Amino acid sequence: MRWGEKVILGGLVLAVISITVVMVGRQLDLKKEQDTFGMLREKVEEQKNRSDFSVPLTVEGTTGAIEDDTRKKRIVLKEYQELYKENMDLAGWIRIEGTNIDYPVMQNLTDREYYLYRDFYKNDSYAGVPFVGTGDMNSEEGPLFLYGHNMKNGTMFADLLNYQSKDYWEKHPEVLLDTLWAHRQYKIFAVLRVSEKEWSEKTGMFYFDVAGQWKENDLRIQELKERAIFETSIIPNDQVSLLYLVTCSYQKKGERMVVVCYESS
Repeated sequence: MRWGEKVILGGLVLAVISITVVMVGRQLDLKKEQDTFGMLREKVEEQKNRSDFSVPLTVEGTTGAIEDDTRKKRIVLKEYQELYKENMDLAGWIRIEGTNIDYPVMQNLTDREYYLYRDFYKNDSYAGVPFVGTGDMNSEEGPLFLYGHNMKNGTMFADLLNYQSKDYWEKHPEVLLDTLWAHRQYKIFAVLRVSEKEWSEKTGMFYFDVAGQWKENDLRIQELKERAIFETSIIPNDQVSLLYLVTCSYQKKGERMVVVCYESS
C-alpha cells in the first residue's frame, strides 16, 4: 500500500471512530435525559399520593374571554407543586396512554422555543422538553400548539408519526393534558402532514395562529378535516378549544406531522 493510500485509509478510520464516539455519546446523553424524565414522573406520582399539603401553592391564571386579562389565583394540583417550585416554566403534563408520550409541558412566553434544546432544569439538551409554541396554558380559551422532537429512539413526540395509521388512532384516540390546576381530556379528530410554509407564509393555514390571530373555529375545523390523512367521522363543536401536537415527520424536507384534538372534558 502506498503512503498516500495509507494516509487516506487512516483518515477514514479516524473519521469512523470520531462519528462512532459522537453517536455513542449522544445515545448516552439521550438515555440520561430520559432517566431525568423518569425521575420527574416519580416525583409527580409521589406528590400525588401525599396527604400533608397544609399550605396550598397558588398561581395566576387568565379567565373569561380571550381579550379579558383578568387574573385570579388558582391552586396548583398537588402532584405538580414541587416541580413548579423547581421550575416555574412548568405549564402542565401531557400523556397518551399506551405510547411513550408522558412528559412535562413547558411554557416561556418571552422565548417560545427556550426548551427546544434545553431540559427541565434549563441545561443544554438534544431532545429538549415539549413546549407551548402558540397559545397560553394559563388561559382557558384559544388554540394551543405543543411542539416536541421526533427522536429516532422513539422518545419525545416520535409516536405522533404512528397516527398516520387509522388503526393506531383507533387504539389511542385520546390525549390527557393537565394544566397546573386541572385535568383536561382531548379527543383526536384529524391527523395531517403539512409543510413548514404553513406557519411562515401569510397564506398558510397556521400563519394566523402564530401571529396571535385565528380563524373562526368552524372554518378551521372544516379545513383540517379536508386535509386530514384519513377520515375519523368526528366533527367537533365550533366553540371548542383546539390542541395541536406538532413534530417533524422527516418524510419530506421541512414537513411536519400535526395531530389535532378538541377538548372533550
